[in-house]
Amino acid sequence: MPATPAAPPRPKLVLTALILGALVCNINLAAANIALPDIGDAFGAGQTALNLVAVGCSLGLAMSVLYLGAVADRYGRKQLLVLGLGLTVVISFVAAFSASVEMLIVARILTGIAAGMAYP
Repeated sequence: MPATPAAPPRPKLVLTALILGALVCNINLAAANIALPDIGDAFGAGQTALNLVAVGCSLGLAMSVLYLGAVADRYGRKQLLVLGLGLTVVISFVAAFSASVEMLIVARILTGIAAGMAYP
């Protein structure tokens, strides 16, 4: 019979980190929606491009979460969580300073994939 795993040394810190990680990923899902009219004006983007900006993060998340769950089982959830949160922050900065609407769409999809690393 396998031994029960030990509790983390600081469970409140672990819980706080997980809640903040989920908060970062969830805010990222809706962050661009507030700025869509300004994004359309700044880039001269049409409705289709703005729709892709709005759902890009959700698309990336939906495409990746099942596969990344298997990767997390194989290599460890903690490593994937840390990598996913780090990539989410970096790619969010890339999205914030995008030079074109196409670059913004790609950055939003990549942000969703990175968020998928944090969710499994």
